[in-house]
Parts: sequence; structure tokens; C-alpha cells
Amino acid sequence: MTTVGRKRAPRTPPAVRREQLVRVALPAFAEHGFPDVELQAIADHVGVTRNLIHHYFPGGKHELYIEAVQLACSELVALLDVSVKVPLAEKMRANVRAYIDEILPHSPRFELYARALRSADDAVRAIAVGAREQIAAGIARNHLGTSRPPRPVRAAVVGCIAFAEATAEQWRELGLDDRDRLERLVIETLVVAIAAARGA
Repeated sequence: MTTVGRKRAPRTPPAVRREQLVRVALPAFAEHGFPDVELQAIADHVGVTRNLIHHYFPGGKHELYIEAVQLACSELVALLDVSVKVPLAEKMRANVRAYIDEILPHSPRFELYARALRSADDAVRAIAVGAREQIAAGIARNHLGTSRPPRPVRAAVVGCIAFAEATAEQWRELGLDDRDRLERLVIETLVVAIAAARGA
């Protein structure tokens, strides 16, 4: 059988293929955890060989996991609106709503971020801690006009993020369905905490 005139399928650019692998890996790691994810399953899902994963990620599964955690955390940070053109009250409610939208259903990116916060791997945990710090910096910029607030305020904001995460998870586990009350609780806690920390 001749192959004359047959066109080869276009090759996927390396950057695109690499991102495909990370995007497929993200929900897999979020659902199953690092130990239970098989690279072959990711390769099969994307339609490539396992060797190609090692080509793009010479560090193997650990390097792919790091990239997936970085993607999850960067997307969570990107949810935060820090535009100076949007009034604070409107921006604050939208930001809290967007974050709770990730926590209540345990979106894959929030699940991977939460796993990373608890990780015994310093490199993995540092990515999640860094994301929380970036979110705190954005909140401070919205409320105070600076992403580098005094240390008591920074500590209070980071604490409020942890409070929002833990409270929303409890809301889900207890089967509470008053979403508006949860949002108000998070917003009011944040406002009071920042005011108290500034006074301190």
C-alpha cells in the first residue's frame, strides 16, 4: 500500500503538549493523591506514550506533580480581582464568592492546593503556602492599597484565608445550605480582623 500523497497529522507543539499533560495530571492527583496516580493512565488519556511524559518531565511523576500543584495554585490566585476600577464592596463579595465556589465542591485545583498545604514535601508545601501569601497580598492591596501591609495585618489576613477555607469545608460537611450566610460570615470576619490588626 502506497503512502504517496498521504498527509501526516500535524504535530502538537511541545508547549501545548506539556500543558495538556499537566492539565490532565491536575485532577488525577487531586482525586487520587500522589502515590496512587499512574503515569501510564495520564499518557493514555492524552494519547501519548509514557516515555513522552519523561521527555517533558525528566524528574518523572514528582516533577509532573510539582507542575500540577503550581498550575492549581496559580489559578486559585488568579481568581482574586485586584482591579482598582471595581469598588471594594463589590470586589470583596465577588472574590469571596469565587473562592467559596472552589471550596464547597472541592474543585480539583482547591483539592490539590489543600493537599499541598498538608504535604510533607517541603517543595510542594512551599508552592501552596506561596499561593496563600499571594492571595493575602491581593486582599491587602484591595483593602489597604498596598500588597505589603504591616505584619499584624498580614498575619490577620492569612489567618482569615485559613478561616474561610476551614469554615467553608465545615459548611459542606455539616450539610448547611445557607450560602449567603457563609459569605457574610467570611466577609465580616475579614473586615473585623483587618480593622483590629491595624489598631494593634
